[in-house]
Amino acid sequence: GLSSVNLGATSQSTTAAAASTAAATSTGAADELRPLIITVKTVQNGSIVQCSKSNIQECWKISLDVDQLENMKPGDTRVFSDQTNFNVQLKENPTTSSSGSVNYQFDIVDGGLDSSLTIRKISQAEVSVTGVARTVERVYTVENCGDGCNVLYWVDADQFASLQD
Repeated sequence: GLSSVNLGATSQSTTAAAASTAAATSTGAADELRPLIITVKTVQNGSIVQCSKSNIQECWKISLDVDQLENMKPGDTRVFSDQTNFNVQLKENPTTSSSGSVNYQFDIVDGGLDSSLTIRKISQAEVSVTGVARTVERVYTVENCGDGCNVLYWVDADQFASLQD
């Protein structure tokens, strides 16, 4: 008796998982819950020089959901990252520079200031990302750190000026 109950539960959850996967890959509401920036690991050991500036509070090696970013239309809203509690709304169509970098300008929804991300495709699988997102309390910065390496870190907003010097 028990094994058939387990089998039933397994097939049911598999179906639910398949349905939610299908929903997540199609455009629409599900995309709004998927962060543009996914943190892969916390960097604490000085292995990445970009994470070693004195004012940095937390730093993560990241991956970027490039497909989702490229599919955004002006007015679309997305979660900025899996470590932040704000969404960004695309202000306008992205601009492409002569070097091939693509720049995205965002407003931060609900009380943030602004955000931008610049993406340069190095290969089909690899991108270089730079950017910033400013909230009242924190400034989040995205920096490239070499081949296939991009990081996200934050500093207190009042420390940001000294980081720029």
